[in-house]
Amino acid sequence: MELNKVELKKLLYERFNGNFTKMARELNVNVAQLYRILENNSNAGSKFFGKLMSWCKQNYVDHGKYFFYLSC
Repeated sequence: MELNKVELKKLLYERFNGNFTKMARELNVNVAQLYRILENNSNAGSKFFGKLMSWCKQNYVDHGKYFFYLSC
């Protein structure tokens, strides 16, 4: 699984007005981690994926557009 950073950045600006701190609090992740993932080409780990997916389910947001599912 891989993160669709373009769509996640859209969510950041549309739902959180570009505020990394607000989004990090909602997702229950560290703001520095969120920033590194979106701006510094760091990769998201399984905990981040889980928290993003959980937030999407709680807020009735389709999580499918934020992930690329890779097949072997």
